[in-house]
Amino acid sequence: MKDKKRRKEAQERAENYAPRPDTSVLMYGVVGVCLAGVAWAAFTRFYDLEFFAYPVWMAVVFLLVFAGSIALRMLRSRRHASAHRREYDKGKRH
Repeated sequence: MKDKKRRKEAQERAENYAPRPDTSVLMYGVVGVCLAGVAWAAFTRFYDLEFFAYPVWMAVVFLLVFAGSIALRMLRSRRHASAHRREYDKGKRH
């Protein structure tokens, strides 16, 4: 019982400075690609280019953004896990 309480308290303290990602890996990727699409549209409008003028570059950029979004979620998950471990270990000493 004491361990459950310490785990819960550590979880709450860790959430304050390293919150756990709420959404899935796929959702991070989709949102990243949507934001990249909006940025691509703004870029093409600003420079008066055709939106689909460079389909290969567009695909490469979207794939990189998708992969980067997944990497961001993984990084945030690791930071949360590390913060939780650190807070749990702090509770052990007190």
